[in-house]
Amino acid sequence: IKSIKSIKSIKSINNIYTPMTTTHEVQLAIYDLSGGMARSLSTQFLGPDHAIEIIPHTAIVVYGLEYYFGSGIASTPPTVFRQSRQIYPIQITTLGRT
Repeated sequence: IKSIKSIKSIKSINNIYTPMTTTHEVQLAIYDLSGGMARSLSTQFLGPDHAIEIIPHTAIVVYGLEYYFGSGIASTPPTVFRQSRQIYPIQITTLGRT
């Protein structure tokens, strides 16, 4: 009897739960905080065998917002983030859908 009550409660929960039908693309935006200077400066200090290509910063873009870590987790529309900091992604990779 106890298991029958559990099944009934699961069914009632399932009737309430409505799955999302809209999905959203999830992207990873990769930035170079050095603006291209990392390679040339690191070569001077570390030598050509130890050059650093970029100083990476990453953000997740989903639901029309760009989520990033600043002084905590923050979010803004991607255009606002990029224009206010004058930095643009060197690569954007689609990770999947929500």
